[in-house]
Amino acid sequence: MIEDVRQETSQFKKQVEACKKFEKTDVVNPALCSILATPETTAMPNNAYLQTWEYENFRDDVLILILKMTTRKEKQF
Repeated sequence: MIEDVRQETSQFKKQVEACKKFEKTDVVNPALCSILATPETTAMPNNAYLQTWEYENFRDDVLILILKMTTRKEKQF
């Protein structure tokens, strides 16, 4: 029985190439490769929690933007 393995071979070659790039950190985000490769030695950043007033300001800005967009669309009709 003959089986066409071209697709599997192609996928394997892509995976091997991706691994080589990962090892060389020849990727879009080399810092992420470093974190993924050695998570035990990577210092993780301390994330500051969003303050209530920051969230409320952001929410208000988004709602104002939505209202402006909606008003413009209504004026067009």
